[in-house]
Amino acid sequence: MPQSLRTMSLYPLVLNHNLGDLSTNSVQTLLAISHSIEDVVMRYHLELTFYAGFQRFSSFMPQIERFSRLASICGDVIVLGVPDSPVPAIPNITFVPL
Repeated sequence: MPQSLRTMSLYPLVLNHNLGDLSTNSVQTLLAISHSIEDVVMRYHLELTFYAGFQRFSSFMPQIERFSRLASICGDVIVLGVPDSPVPAIPNITFVPL
């Protein structure tokens, strides 16, 4: 893992911002942010535990291929959400019902 990623923190980026500017109000914005983070993990083959939250497990289902690839790279993926649908057994992915 590159040294710059080991010490990177998002907290300094938001210290001088109004808290109202830090909220997201659209699914498209949330997806863009989460996909950007996932892309970095996959691009740099970061070995880590990746946590992802979904309002409902059914919302996770369209992302199965992407998260399967992510899990094969980083090792462990923890998916949190409301268990509104059955989930498949996927290597290295653990579903945590809320």
